[in-house]
Amino acid sequence: MKPRRISSILSLCVSVIALSLISIIVFVMSLSITNTWWSGFLAGFTTEIWGILLTLLCVDLILKKRDESKRRRIELIAFSQLRKALYLHIHLLAMLANDSGKDKYTTVKEVFDDEFFEKIATFDITQPSNYLSKAPWCDIIRKNFSWLDRQINEVLDKYIVFLAVDTLQLLEELKLSISQSIMLKLREQYEGAKGLGYNTSQPLKGGLLDDLRRHTSIVLKLVEHHNALVSAGDQIDKIQVGTTKGDAIYF
Repeated sequence: MKPRRISSILSLCVSVIALSLISIIVFVMSLSITNTWWSGFLAGFTTEIWGILLTLLCVDLILKKRDESKRRRIELIAFSQLRKALYLHIHLLAMLANDSGKDKYTTVKEVFDDEFFEKIATFDITQPSNYLSKAPWCDIIRKNFSWLDRQINEVLDKYIVFLAVDTLQLLEELKLSISQSIMLKLREQYEGAKGLGYNTSQPLKGGLLDDLRRHTSIVLKLVEHHNALVSAGDQIDKIQVGTTKGDAIYF
């Protein structure tokens, strides 16, 4: 919550408490005074104070709704800037497990199933990618993880004060997952293991696979949260998955 908003809430609370105390004192005085004119005047004054209180509360409610509407609109703008990065991140990971040699359509919820991790476990990260430079997949994966992290940072830098707490928690959780992910150091890990004489034929097995499972679960939670906030046409739902085979360039 913005500091100015906190200050306005504190001011409203102080005003409500002060006016309530004044109204109670005035009302008690109106009951104890025998003079009819003064008694009526104080009773009327009490009514005026309660009218002011109701007005303050109504105005505050209107301002809260207006602020929340503005915050929601800006949060949707933030998600619109993050949507492409999320989609391409899921697309890249899904492409690594698509060994059919053909493109296919699937829903995001079905991408990271048991079959996905079985295929990822045997994926050769050193083979050339479908990109123009034919860079090895270990470098493309690292760049994609880094790019997603930069996109999240840009969104947080611009819109952090407008994002809901649950949105911030998911973004920070995903950032932490990326920063701790071994995917950022695939080449170094592969070359180091190979230099030490370890079997590197299936480099994404074991701990790396567990790391990827945790990461994809966080990605899906953020996608689900995103879809619950945006309109149906802006949801990340169906995805066209390319294949790692062939010379096609998908990004």
